[in-house]
Amino acid sequence: MKPFFKIYIFFAVIFLASCSGMREIERKDILGRVSAIVVYDGAKIEKINEITYNENSFNPASIIYKKDQKGQLVPFKEENYIYQYNNLKSISFYIYSNNKKIRTGLINYNYHNNNLKNVAYYTLDEKTGVFYMFAFDSYEYDENYKLTSRRLIEYDFQAETKENTQIAQYVFTYDKEKITEMKTSILDKSSNKVIEKKEKNPDIIENTFKNIVETCNLKVRNRDFNK
Repeated sequence: MKPFFKIYIFFAVIFLASCSGMREIERKDILGRVSAIVVYDGAKIEKINEITYNENSFNPASIIYKKDQKGQLVPFKEENYIYQYNNLKSISFYIYSNNKKIRTGLINYNYHNNNLKNVAYYTLDEKTGVFYMFAFDSYEYDENYKLTSRRLIEYDFQAETKENTQIAQYVFTYDKEKITEMKTSILDKSSNKVIEKKEKNPDIIENTFKNIVETCNLKVRNRDFNK
């Protein structure tokens, strides 16, 4: 049985003001897959997101983002997807700067018996140019492949020593595929002490979980990629 986990791939959402004359059009291939998202300003193409897929599947292989520069559409960022045995193995994020393609982020997925085992998030430190892991997400299952717990560890990169320091740990306990408890261990930088808490309020747990996931998805893409 597949684990209680789904990998969601988000395409860029572009807000278009109706009064500006901007409009967005999707192009599709013969299989009905979105092959490009084109943004027009009147009759002129301002941006285009070109999407390729893994063979005949609906799994994306790459997304190349292009924008108009002096009448030419040039790439300014890119996403690459790698699969293994039909499972998503990694996503790499790139920006183009001075005609160079620079990787700014990476997500690695590891599996055991076709069940997601852990996910590692990496990003580029802009000051030192060091590529480092800032979050590690691991999963535990019962004998029926039902998710029982999830542990997410956050790290802070020290530019001076070029080393990672664990600053937070979140442990989510599941029952019947729903989170029932959250335990947190967070480093208080002012006192250098670890503050531990246990939470069972579903609203607090849901908001914390949502914020962690959103933060990871933003940070892995890097500030330059999110521009």
